[in-house]
Amino acid sequence: MKNKNILIIYHLEDNDGVCSCAIMEHYIRTHFKDANIERLPGTYKILSDLYEKGKDFLDEYFAPYDTCIMLDISFNDYKAMKYLSNKFGNSFIWCDHHLPIIKASFKYGFDNINGVRDTKRSAILNTYKYLYDPLDEKYVNGTVPELFKYLSAFDSWSFDTYKLDFDVCRYINTAVTMNSCLNVDWWLNNNFIENIIMDVDMQEYINNLHDEGKQRCDELDRRNAEMIAYAGDTTWTVGDDNRPACMLVLYGGSNSLMFKSVKDTCKNGIVLKKTNDSHWTLHLYNTVDDSSFHCGDYLNKRYKGGGHEGAAGATISQSTFIKLLKAKHV
Repeated sequence: MKNKNILIIYHLEDNDGVCSCAIMEHYIRTHFKDANIERLPGTYKILSDLYEKGKDFLDEYFAPYDTCIMLDISFNDYKAMKYLSNKFGNSFIWCDHHLPIIKASFKYGFDNINGVRDTKRSAILNTYKYLYDPLDEKYVNGTVPELFKYLSAFDSWSFDTYKLDFDVCRYINTAVTMNSCLNVDWWLNNNFIENIIMDVDMQEYINNLHDEGKQRCDELDRRNAEMIAYAGDTTWTVGDDNRPACMLVLYGGSNSLMFKSVKDTCKNGIVLKKTNDSHWTLHLYNTVDDSSFHCGDYLNKRYKGGGHEGAAGATISQSTFIKLLKAKHV
């Protein structure tokens, strides 16, 4: 890693990207005292817009940086990933866990980028492995930091790895989101990341997060059930086999748990949101743990989107949005 000017591109929308950025930034500041770090909080839409400005723009944009790091995110277009790999060489680091782009890395020959890509854990633990556990000893024997386990299990739906309860992971993830406001500096302040990595006893803190998160989640479940009953359309379908689904049009954030009240009748949840440029974002969720359907693969094939097995997203045009509304099918 060249340590002069470093750009960290991270997924801004959840704890996985934000915490991964904090882990990486803490490591760099600890080992490279003179490093100048800049952050680019990103979404897939932000990165797509950046890439569409063309090679000349990208050359100028990335020119000030000696190292580029991507955490919990990628460009959807594999050519952009190859561009960064060619530009930065060994000084391009990528830690991610989203299956479509990882598959593309093998297909199109950029799987040799530095970093860790593993779909069985989130970017938090992939970043931690890259920096602190290259031989996977801590991961295998279960001694990676406790808080990272809960957050990683929730984001990657890998609860069985550490025999963790889904609801417990959800409560802790929710409380961390509330407390941090998805701010990287929250993780870095008061030696918080340092204490986690040094395995300072945090059980009481985690217990408090659990209680705080449970209270919030119980309230969210009640509100979401009311919203689904009032505004949800359960006549939609998804996929070639017409899986029953529930659709919502929203302005704010969303997740699979919004559809908890209809999971017995709907296999998928669909959220459509208007952007500021005459486009829409399409979010697709599994309402139950259904390994037979991969949301990320499906949206990648149909709409050039991507994501996880249980949650994924894509950007669609106004005309496509209208077609979906008419067909009530994604």
